Amino acid sequence: ARGIAIIGMVMVHIGPYEVPGDDLLAATYRSPHGRASILFVVLAGIGVSLLAGNRSPTRLAMATRQLWWRALVLLPIGLFLQHLLTRVAVILQYYAVYFVVAAVLARVRDRTLLVVTGVSATLGPLGLVWLHQVAPDWFQPGVPAWNDALRLARDITITGYYPVVVWTAPLAMGMWIGRRDLRADASAWRMLGIGTLVAAAGLVISDTLIAVLGQPTSEADWRQLVAIVPHNEMPLWLATSTGIAVAITGGCM
Repeated sequence: ARGIAIIGMVMVHIGPYEVPGDDLLAATYRSPHGRASILFVVLAGIGVSLLAGNRSPTRLAMATRQLWWRALVLLPIGLFLQHLLTRVAVILQYYAVYFVVAAVLARVRDRTLLVVTGVSATLGPLGLVWLHQVAPDWFQPGVPAWNDALRLARDITITGYYPVVVWTAPLAMGMWIGRRDLRADASAWRMLGIGTLVAAAGLVISDTLIAVLGQPTSEADWRQLVAIVPHNEMPLWLATSTGIAVAITGGCM
């Protein structure tokens, strides 16, 4: 599954970037946009739960040390890479914070993980649309300067390309999946089936609501909440992309 995510990442970031046409081949080539990164994060969540194992105090302490160490390594690397003159939207500095969040979530119950997933997937997008209305200057184009600590923190947690307030949802969902019995064939089939259904339902709901309400005109438009556009950070895009990630993982298993 991670191999598929890597292939998708290469397609998105190396190109060709624009593939015209609405035929099946063109649509398939464009499909990793906004989805390969979600697959990576879901798999990261699964990996964290495997790392935490039975969540005994000893195992949790070991997992916490490893997650914090990775966070400390990834943060400066990501901040350095995002200042290079490329078209790549660097995610490593975001992963640094994801791992800190995961170190906390590794200690909570399964039900709490599902609650965190739901809260992040709903209140996170609602908050972003509201902030676009009341504080549009927060969403500045370009890369934050090294010495602008406040904007760097705001970029990673709220206003950036992979904001933690929204992307905690696929991370927590992956952690919940990682606590299931992944050796059982039934787990793989459930992931494939439920993930596919969630993705299909999200697409149908979005198309229906857009037909009724009309297309959003800006990121501050509340109709943005029902749109599915790669990296618009909205609930239905998040649900469909996470569903696809879960289905791919189940299919590979």
